[in-house]
Amino acid sequence: MKTKSEILDSMFRDLVSIGKIKTQQDLALAIGRDKTNVSSAFNGNERYLNEKLFSRINNSFGGIFSQSWIETGDGILLKKDRPNSHNPKNITDDFENQEIPTNYNLTSLQTKITYMERLIKQMEKNIELLERENETLKNDYRGAGTVKSADAS
Repeated sequence: MKTKSEILDSMFRDLVSIGKIKTQQDLALAIGRDKTNVSSAFNGNERYLNEKLFSRINNSFGGIFSQSWIETGDGILLKKDRPNSHNPKNITDDFENQEIPTNYNLTSLQTKITYMERLIKQMEKNIELLERENETLKNDYRGAGTVKSADAS
């Protein structure tokens, strides 16, 4: 029988390996928990390292983990219908394609919405930066073309 810390570590490593998350912070955002609480769980703090955490992780990622494995650490970690590990998705895909269980915690759902709003704002900033860089490159190209034609005459 595996320890709770070993079970959490295995769940985390598997989620990273299939491209669902990259960091403990990603995990915290996905499950609607503060990153310090998740970090405390990874450090073995029993207050945070509990069945509720495992259930929240499993529910947040579409129930991909076997419940019997979560309870004991024995047997098969992932259900047979797990996402294709050869086609990894990023954390935003989880929100797009995830079915919301009827027993979903509203606080967790609000946290996910807030996270997605922040992600959208960051993407908008990235788009703005790329558009500015594109304009700069266009202007540099036009300037280079002008210099070439002046040299040609």
